[in-house]
Amino acid sequence: MQPSAITPLEKIGDARAIVRKKTPYFRKAVLSLVPVAMPGIGTVACTDRYVLIYDPKFILEFPVEELAGALVHEISHLLRGHHKRMKAFPDLELANIAGDLPINVDIRDMGYKLPSFACFPHKFGLKEHLHLEEYYELLS
Repeated sequence: MQPSAITPLEKIGDARAIVRKKTPYFRKAVLSLVPVAMPGIGTVACTDRYVLIYDPKFILEFPVEELAGALVHEISHLLRGHHKRMKAFPDLELANIAGDLPINVDIRDMGYKLPSFACFPHKFGLKEHLHLEEYYELLS
C-alpha cells in the first residue's frame, strides 16, 4: 500500500516541528499561528492576530525546510511590530520589503533556508543590519 500524499496542514506541522527544534524560543509563536487556507494567493502571510493565511498549492510546492524559514519570517514581522510600524509609511508594499530585509538576514544567520526570491539588502546594494525605517528611507 502506497502512503497518501502529505496535506498542506501536515506540511505546516512538519515546518513547525523544525522551528520548535531549531529555535525553541519561537515555540509559543509558531504554535500560536492559526492556519487558514486561501487558495490562489500564491504565498503565505500572517495577520496581526496570528492568522497564517496560506495557499495550499504554494505550501505543497515549497520545500519543508524553506517553509520553516517562512514561518519564522512571518512570526518575525509580528514580534517586531511591523503591522503597526508600517502604517506610518505611504507605500505599504515598499514598507513590507523594507521589513523583509532585516528579517531575512536574521533568518539566514539562524541557519534557515529561504527561497531564491527572498529579498536581501545586497540585492538592493544596501548594507545589512538596518531597521525597517532605515531601509524604507533608503529604498524610497
